Amino acid sequence: MRAAFSFDKITIAVQTPRQEDLEWLRQFLEPTFISPTTAPDHCQLKVVIDPLRYHALYAAGPGSAGQVALFTYDNHVANYPSWSDDNCVTTIHDPELRLFYRLDAEARSIELLSAEHLDSMRIALLNLIRELVSAELGRLGWVMLHSAAFSFNQQAIVISGPKEAGKTSLLIHALSDPRCSFISNDRCSIHRQQPSRARVIAIHTVVAIRQGTIELFPEYDLESVRHWRARQLLADSLLLPAVTDDAPKLAKIGLSPAQFCHRLNCSVAAPAALKVLLFPVVDPAVEGLRITPLEPQQIARRLIAEQIPSDGSFLSQWLDEKRPNNDQQTLHHLAQEYRGFECRMGAQAYATPPAELFERVGL
Repeated sequence: MRAAFSFDKITIAVQTPRQEDLEWLRQFLEPTFISPTTAPDHCQLKVVIDPLRYHALYAAGPGSAGQVALFTYDNHVANYPSWSDDNCVTTIHDPELRLFYRLDAEARSIELLSAEHLDSMRIALLNLIRELVSAELGRLGWVMLHSAAFSFNQQAIVISGPKEAGKTSLLIHALSDPRCSFISNDRCSIHRQQPSRARVIAIHTVVAIRQGTIELFPEYDLESVRHWRARQLLADSLLLPAVTDDAPKLAKIGLSPAQFCHRLNCSVAAPAALKVLLFPVVDPAVEGLRITPLEPQQIARRLIAEQIPSDGSFLSQWLDEKRPNNDQQTLHHLAQEYRGFECRMGAQAYATPPAELFERVGL
């Protein structure tokens, strides 16, 4: 089974034995990525299930290159062991997902070799697509941020801040307004096409919702889906029996964008033009929601603090394509051209409708 996922000048082709894997990727990546009718592949990903090859390669043992920085996360790069391989490819072992990544730069292809087809293969494919797309977007002048985003009347509002700043809580609150649609929960990329004209797209990740956030929004009954897994198709999750009251509570749950939007009864938005930047801060000393306009230099500092490098992993350098290094300059321009607000959130921050927040930030 084969499918391609395309955005702008980037097309990633995926070949896998299971049609369900491709359907899951579509649920995760659309509408940012579309299935192109004709487009050259930027890279090809191929899933191979072969127990004999997998075990023979595993027996060869680690390679001489040591650890390889493969995937970029919010504040670190995940390292995996290189592996001995007689063929002229770079081979990396993922012990958690129990597979090998075999990278052939000349063919612009990555083989995912496993002894059995697990649903976790979907996470491996998503991680590769995210890393390859992020690197290519960086070369095209996009800047990636540790930020959530939603659209309001088809314009993008970016919510930027460090872990536990309240991004997901503010996002869920905003999405209760029927004029809003989901863009991204943790990462987005911004392209400044020209002065005062920037575009926002999702860099999709699993939607992680902490227990404290779950308790803030009892109307969505997120406790009842804590047995859902992000690697499931939405239709498969809906067939699961109801969770029992005595089931163990997790520190957080992880949902796919399709599962998350189904639970919140909201839609997923296409890439949109940037309108406003919000910077949440959880502050128990505040009663309700305190909104403060920020100066351009304050906005720039906060954006730079949440920038995620698109050139920090092995995959970002793998195809040996140069990229400009104008990210901080772009963020300074955005800070001058767009309004930004600090949103200090106390215990009653979500007691009022989000329309009040939108009015106060000029939407």
